[in-house]
Amino acid sequence: MRLKFSKFFLSLILIITGLLIFNSKPCKAEETNAESQTASFLDFTLNKSSADTSLVRDDTYKSSVKYSANTSISIDCEEDMYGLYIKWYHNPQTSYTISYGDVTLTCGEDGFLHEYIPLDIATKSLNINLTEDMRICEIAVLSKGDLPDSVQVWNPTATRPDILVFSTHADDEILFLGGILALYGSRDDVSVQVAYMCDFYKSEPYREHEELDGLWELGLNIYPVKGEFYDYYCGDYDAALQNYDYDSVCAYTTECIRRFQPLIVVTQDFNGEYGHGAHILLANAVADSVNNSNDANYHPESASKYGSYDVPKTYIHLYGENTITLNLREELETLNNRTALDALKTAYTRHVSQQGWWFYVDDEYEYSPSRFGLYRTLVGTDTGNDILENVKTYETIAYEEKVAADEAAINNANEYSNSIVESVKSFKEELKEYKTSPSISVKQLVVTLVALIIILLVIMGQAKRHKKEYDRRVLKYKKENDIK
Repeated sequence: MRLKFSKFFLSLILIITGLLIFNSKPCKAEETNAESQTASFLDFTLNKSSADTSLVRDDTYKSSVKYSANTSISIDCEEDMYGLYIKWYHNPQTSYTISYGDVTLTCGEDGFLHEYIPLDIATKSLNINLTEDMRICEIAVLSKGDLPDSVQVWNPTATRPDILVFSTHADDEILFLGGILALYGSRDDVSVQVAYMCDFYKSEPYREHEELDGLWELGLNIYPVKGEFYDYYCGDYDAALQNYDYDSVCAYTTECIRRFQPLIVVTQDFNGEYGHGAHILLANAVADSVNNSNDANYHPESASKYGSYDVPKTYIHLYGENTITLNLREELETLNNRTALDALKTAYTRHVSQQGWWFYVDDEYEYSPSRFGLYRTLVGTDTGNDILENVKTYETIAYEEKVAADEAAINNANEYSNSIVESVKSFKEELKEYKTSPSISVKQLVVTLVALIIILLVIMGQAKRHKKEYDRRVLKYKKENDIK
């Protein structure tokens, strides 16, 4: 009898498809027992000049060395350098390069004020090649090893942070909004983006450095964004309206919301904490933005660029309704076993220029960074003191999508295995009926049948692996969320 070649080719297609889909294996991180060693700061000479070297190592942001565009700055060290850490006077507007040996690295593309550059190979000399006029406040070079905690390695601004915190000035984020930054910004499973209204490059550039130092102390590593508004002291709201164009501030806060699409927005007190008019203006601008950011006709420029967006939850500092009080006195592993309150107190000392004022950090005084109110919600009111209540973080959403994908892979594996089982049955029947001269040999049929059985076993094994991974993810998710 004639063989059914359509079934033969169908089986081959199933084999190829099964191999493509199920032959992948999960990556497994390599384990090492080698003890890690902390990198040390090394002595070096900048431009073979003791004056330049002294200025970039004096541990102050108020001194700097100026270099012109197209200048090459040399660094020489008697020991091998494995890392370069630069604190610019102003964040780079264009890229620059680092060259040593045959290596050239392009840096500065993210515009980080504090930038760490790992070196691909050890070197005792290198050059920083500028493309614009720049000032350098501080430089450090490091040996091989794990980076000290003081070296800041920033991640670019978030794509979709879970929490977007609006702060008027550098230090307001610590003094008044710090409870949220300390508790959530230090966690690996929550992303927090800070957006400042005022730009201190125009008035007191050293405060930009203090801002980064304070955020880093709290465990944040997502680089902040800022508006282009000058820092004017405003004794009341009327003074703020005279110094700032309210509509421009609203345009900025709305653009941030649409750009980042956060799950939660947080900002300052409607009363300006101690009455600062700029704080009041920002709070009102953020409130107007969250109430209108889903309307494409409201500041249509950012709607055209990013689309409209409706924020699920919005918290205002010291807001009197739907109140929550954060616990800042529990020791947290994410803060190196410090309490959030202790971390905040240390972070505020990083704002060196502000230490002469009367401000201080405490959770028991009238401007406590632990007290907030739920101003607006699309997901219901809170029953506890967790601002993440009733929302799923973007990481959780991605996690659940991965679990769903594993479950779908199991179902697909079962479907493929069932199809191949049917093909195997068909070949068995054809072997039984094989009597007359065939178009292919019995040997070819047997080989194909064996191949099908092997592929069936492979697919069943892959399905079992996906099922095991699926069960592991579900168990982890239930454990993390206290689900029985």
